Parts: sequence; structure tokens; C-alpha cells
Amino acid sequence: MKTITVKEVYKLLGKSSTSVAEDAALDYVVALLGHEPGFQGIFFVDSAKRYTGMITRFDLLRLFCLNDIKPQEEILHQFFSTTHRKKAKELQSQDMHSFSVHEIDTLQSALDLMCKFEKDIIPVVDDRGAILGDLSLSEVLLRTLEGDANSQT
Repeated sequence: MKTITVKEVYKLLGKSSTSVAEDAALDYVVALLGHEPGFQGIFFVDSAKRYTGMITRFDLLRLFCLNDIKPQEEILHQFFSTTHRKKAKELQSQDMHSFSVHEIDTLQSALDLMCKFEKDIIPVVDDRGAILGDLSLSEVLLRTLEGDANSQT
């Protein structure tokens, strides 16, 4: 069976993310995710435009879910006050520096990282760490279906 590389797959559906400065305010990132429902994640970049981390809608959901049982108004108030005080990068649950792939990496290695970090989108970077694009689980699924259809004919 042919090994599939990230390069063959990551542009099937277009862009599922955008990049912002790593010190962007959380409320700005929340607004981006709210106004752009097609974005699955926001990637953080340093001043040299190199990938440093990411945040997804699920990361934001954790703000609601990790609270003790409280009245809904109190949880919402805490969410709003948190988004106004924090930088988005502070919500990362893990060190995301190692969460990226290169175009020459295999699709399997990308899936392995997605599983390890529990993310359905991963940045594709160049040798400097600059973001070239993103690979989404949807693109992987499409490629898998295409491969399966080709093997049945």
C-alpha cells in the first residue's frame, strides 16, 4: 500500500484555521472563532511567524466544563471575565510546540499526533516552523474515502 504524505492531503478542503500573534487577547480569539464558524482552530505565531501553539473551540468549552456546579449566570460571568483578562495562549492544556507536521510527513504520523493531543486539526509547517497551512481530520477522512473507492474499482 502506498504511503500517503501530508502534502497530498492538507489542501483538499481549504483553510480551517487562521494565525494570530501568540500574545493575542483571549477575547479577540473568541471573537474570531465566533464570527468564523468554518475555523476549527487558531494557531499562535511568534514575531518571526513561527508556530508556537493553538486553541480550539473545545479548549474554550473546557472553561465551562471544568467549573464546579454553579448557577449558569455565575459560570457565564466567570467565562466573560476570564476572556477579558487572559491571553489566549494561557488556555493551552499542553505544550503545543511539538504539535505540527511537515509536508513530507506521513498521514499516519499526523493522525498519531492528532490522537495524542486530542485535536482534529494540525498545523503544517516548513523547516523554520512557519505555518504553510493546516490538516484537518475532515481532509484525512475524505482522502481515506477516496483511497477506499479507488481500491474497490
